[in-house]
Amino acid sequence: MRAVCRSLLLALVPLGILFGASPLSAGQIRGRLLLRDKPAAGVTIVALPHEMPHDLARRMARSGEEPKPFATCTTGPDGTFVLAVPAEPARSFVIRATGGGTRAVEFDGIFETGETADLGEHLLEPGETLTGTVVDRAGQPVAGAEVTLRAGAPGDPDLLVAPAGSMSGPDGTFHLDGASAAGNKLRVEQKGYAPVSEANVRAGGAHKPFVLAPGVTFAGTVKPLPGKSAAGVLVRVEGRAETRWVETGADGSFTIPNAPEGTVKLVADAGETGYGEQPGLVLPLAEGKTALVTLSPPSAIEGRVVDAKSLRAVPRAKVSVGRGASRRSVRSGPDGRYRLPGLAPGTYRFEAD
Repeated sequence: MRAVCRSLLLALVPLGILFGASPLSAGQIRGRLLLRDKPAAGVTIVALPHEMPHDLARRMARSGEEPKPFATCTTGPDGTFVLAVPAEPARSFVIRATGGGTRAVEFDGIFETGETADLGEHLLEPGETLTGTVVDRAGQPVAGAEVTLRAGAPGDPDLLVAPAGSMSGPDGTFHLDGASAAGNKLRVEQKGYAPVSEANVRAGGAHKPFVLAPGVTFAGTVKPLPGKSAAGVLVRVEGRAETRWVETGADGSFTIPNAPEGTVKLVADAGETGYGEQPGLVLPLAEGKTALVTLSPPSAIEGRVVDAKSLRAVPRAKVSVGRGASRRSVRSGPDGRYRLPGLAPGTYRFEAD
């Protein structure tokens, strides 16, 4: 696999939206939310620390806790909100909106503490109830399974789907609020079983049970680039559903539990020091066999941000790339240049403001 490095020159047109911050004062994120053309009252707005995809994957591999919100507010009767964000400590964050009878969403942007912005008006979608049952192959209920919901795409182009979660009870049933009428995606996982994902799930409760099959455990090794360490590389299986990431040991060895049977793709991600795939891997492996993934140099996107009219450099422009639910963001330097390294090969959505 060959690394692909694209260089982009981006021209920005000045817009009449205020983005500014004092390094010593708190920032304010303002906006107004509507629900079916009426004010969306009682919606909770939170600021969550932003995690780069690689950092998020490593936290999940180590079973770390999700970052806690560090600022919160609620929309008023007229749907407006003012989120006060402390300037210290300096960090990037995302803004999530939940509750109030709506679907969970995130604003499509990455912000910085101390930043002030008026996000304007945005239209939320009503949330519906989705219930179901998790069973094993014998039809017995599976309690304590983690169920993650991603509702259908919001109608507002400036909003992204945010996940919502639930756990199955002793009888295997689960209950989720904030679903869309159709187009929901559910992921179900429980220790000892292979994860299950299903798309295009409708709201309501008339669903066939989600059946979990026993997971397959297998071992393998990651071969790093010359002169690079094989320790701490993130590895997972991708197929009809993805397993959780695991980290390699000092010698590049790894063990993945709870993988699905059948043909899958094995992925190894070492960030800026390499990326590799082994497609067509059939599980379970033959007795005595192990998997091997060889890393290649990762891709990167770099370029320069300039003013559309004067062609002068635009410093501190926010440059972001997105792929699926993950996003990465950097600020352009004094000369307008930016670089987003350590990207897996593929197609990304590219934005700057």
